[in-house]
Amino acid sequence: KIDCDFKRVDSYLYSLKQEDCLWEEFKIAKKLGISACFTKRTELPFCVKGALRFSHQAMMNPVKFMKAIAEKLNIIEHCRVMKVKNHFVVSEKGEFYADKIIIATHFPIRNVPGFYFMRQHQEKSYVFALKNSKNMEHMYYSIEQDGFSFRSYQDYLLVGIKGKRNYERNIEEKIQTFIKKYMPNASIASSWI
Repeated sequence: KIDCDFKRVDSYLYSLKQEDCLWEEFKIAKKLGISACFTKRTELPFCVKGALRFSHQAMMNPVKFMKAIAEKLNIIEHCRVMKVKNHFVVSEKGEFYADKIIIATHFPIRNVPGFYFMRQHQEKSYVFALKNSKNMEHMYYSIEQDGFSFRSYQDYLLVGIKGKRNYERNIEEKIQTFIKKYMPNASIASSWI
């Protein structure tokens, strides 16, 4: 019962290049009892090789959701954690006790086992909020590495691209070229890059 613009929509995994991966995903979903449907019809402004539709998925404003949850939590910010042991967090501002500890960092602060730091790299995500573009009723995620995601929020169409390594160039230009090609009447209202 959190006011976060929650609604149920269909979510699509789509591909412009291949459908074999989608059929494999479809088979796995069926084995797991997850309802899915293969289709080539979407509301995207371009043709797809195929799409896998998952019905009745949740779409919401995550910022509103997290803000409501955070009101009931004791949050300590801007505090470097040195170690987590049992129910204690040891930080540069002291030691804190917690019944439950959630480590939600891009890079884990615990490296053993796994040595995660050796397998990770920094990425940057890109999202553009478009005005004067046709809004979409559902959510769309490309399975391609260079593919785009789409979802609407109020009067905006949010167009994103998967996380890219920080040193990759021309990503913003690629997104703007894509927008001009498929949504020529749209204007960029905001961007997160």
